[in-house]
Amino acid sequence: MSLPRLFVAAQQGSAAWRGNEEPAAAASLARIAAQERALDGLMDCVRARRSRFLFLHDFLITDLVAGRAPARRAMLERRRTTVEDAGGTFIDLSQQFAAEAGVSWFNDYVHLSRVAHARVADLVCRQLTAADAATAASVAEFNPR
Repeated sequence: MSLPRLFVAAQQGSAAWRGNEEPAAAASLARIAAQERALDGLMDCVRARRSRFLFLHDFLITDLVAGRAPARRAMLERRRTTVEDAGGTFIDLSQQFAAEAGVSWFNDYVHLSRVAHARVADLVCRQLTAADAATAASVAEFNPR
């Protein structure tokens, strides 16, 4: 049994764990401006290096049934706005994989399993490959042989 599972199942219990989600999200939302500033700084670095940035927004196992709680939805939207306004690519993994994600995607309440990591890695590779192809086409257009 994994340590997080042992903690949730044996020490705290699933009902208490679920009861912590809303207060934790509210506390994070109260500090979202600091996250936005950190993302802005990160995006400054990305632009200075003429790089690409993919922001992969995670989800919890409970989101499969009930969707994100209002505070967590608000944080997702603020992060999306910050990343996209700065030229980054924002991917909501819950939305991206809604049709296939299930219990096998999680090791516990929050941590993705090997199954999910493999699918997310495939997505990232497709995103980067598509971006590379678009860049190559753009360069070829401006530098005909």
